Amino acid sequence: MVIEHDFIHEIIFVIYLILSKVNYPLLVAVADSDSDLDMVKPPISSHYEPVTTKGLQSIQAIWQRLKMRLTVAAVNNNRPFSGGAINVWRRRRLRQSVAVAISILRPYGVNGVQHGDDWLPGRVREVCPWEDRQHTERVCGLDDREGSHHAQCSVEKDDDQLLEEEVDYLRLVFIRLLSKMDECFRFIAECLASKESGGRGFVLNDSWSEYLRILKDLYDTSKVFDGAEEMFWTVLRFHKNMLSALVVAFVKRGGDHRWVLDNKGVTNFECRRHLAMILFPAVEEDFDMLHEMLIDRSQVLAESFEYIGRAKPESLRSGLFMEFKNEKATGPGVLREWFVLVSREIFDSRHALFVSCPNDCRRFYPNPASKVHPRHLEYFRFAGRVIALALLERVQVGIVFDRVFFAQLAGIRVSLEDIRDADPCLYRSCKQILEMDADFIDSDALGLTFVRELEELGCREVVELCPGGKNIEFNSQNREHYVDLLIQHCFVTSISEQVANFAQGLADILSSSKLQQFFQCLELEDLDWMLYGSENTISIEDWKAHTVYKDYKESDCQISWFWEDCRT
Repeated sequence: MVIEHDFIHEIIFVIYLILSKVNYPLLVAVADSDSDLDMVKPPISSHYEPVTTKGLQSIQAIWQRLKMRLTVAAVNNNRPFSGGAINVWRRRRLRQSVAVAISILRPYGVNGVQHGDDWLPGRVREVCPWEDRQHTERVCGLDDREGSHHAQCSVEKDDDQLLEEEVDYLRLVFIRLLSKMDECFRFIAECLASKESGGRGFVLNDSWSEYLRILKDLYDTSKVFDGAEEMFWTVLRFHKNMLSALVVAFVKRGGDHRWVLDNKGVTNFECRRHLAMILFPAVEEDFDMLHEMLIDRSQVLAESFEYIGRAKPESLRSGLFMEFKNEKATGPGVLREWFVLVSREIFDSRHALFVSCPNDCRRFYPNPASKVHPRHLEYFRFAGRVIALALLERVQVGIVFDRVFFAQLAGIRVSLEDIRDADPCLYRSCKQILEMDADFIDSDALGLTFVRELEELGCREVVELCPGGKNIEFNSQNREHYVDLLIQHCFVTSISEQVANFAQGLADILSSSKLQQFFQCLELEDLDWMLYGSENTISIEDWKAHTVYKDYKESDCQISWFWEDCRT
């Protein structure tokens, strides 16, 4: 990402002009004195006071020097704040600068920006009446294309040197603020440790949600300077659990916090699951709106297909009410049982819809030969709906996806390593081809061309891996291309229709625009936990620590017997 010094200069100068007119509380924690015992205050409240024109108090001197230099630069370069001598490009550049500056300041209390507001500096208001966000973004996009040449021509050598110093100051601001966030996270971690050791619950202060906005600004700034991104991610990796706790506590539907997932190493499972699940629509808790089903246990798959596969997506998003025929039981337990039963039927090999991996029978991917089922594509869409609803209801159905299936749902190209579990024999063969001696391959000892032989429903067929593949000789120079084409044909082309219909079923519940984003939020292991659960044994001590006794005490003999039975 490249940002012109001239543009950075104008953005910061506009921020200075705005701040000189506005009193705004930047990074000030809100704490209720009555809740001091139950909430840990963020350290910012003890380090900072509300500020007006100086920005963060810890970097006050840097800002003061920066503002002085910006003022001098504006005078020396005849910046367009005097009114009459402003050319078209300068007007657009300033409009872009104001738009960016206000977007930076808005989260910190500078809002309600309208044309004619007293606090908006007159020299800025004169050339940049505030327009709606969509129009401003359009102008900014046009300006990036129009103004770069003029910017390079209008900046003198001395001004270049001055702007380099200003950018250096901005780098110092970034480092100091990142360092302060490191201190804040350390403080929160200490509070968490002390609360847990004291046997008390830990509650995140609502004012800490501001930390996520600060981190987003730091993330954007880190892309400007060499080495800043690694510095930024290093700090967040060290505080992974605290960052994840903030995300789970404060990120809601509609917010854009995908920047966190640019480096999944700074998140834990709970964080990634939360960011994925908020992509689902909120379930309306209205009993009258529930999608009702009455299922015969002996016809679980067929009847479930009629209820789910034929339903309108909006009715399914309202929630499900499930009953089995001739049974009185209802409620969440019955719904969970139905999810498990119908999932077993869908992925049962008797129906030829999915294939299990040879080395892990829990893992499945679509069967290339599923066309033996006359309505297989309809059933794949139905299967996608069932899995999406299970995720929405947070029900573990006892199956997991193979990596080749997961990768395609996430929009990721399938690689050789991805097929390790799906087809161990093909994986080993491809590895051997890639590791063979080049002279041996070029001797045509293998006699290969770019074709693949298929056997389907008792019929053999030769399929070209690419146009004219039967005439392309395999050699040491094209073997990597051959292996890649073979993998794509076996695990992508051959099941593309099945994957597309399954994905459509997921999208019926989630929405097409968010489908790939959902899977990109997760690692394969995360989806395993969501659909199957953890194979780790239950921690009795953790279970005891989170148990509440009603009409009993922990020391009662009945309770002691219960925990002894659990251990055995």
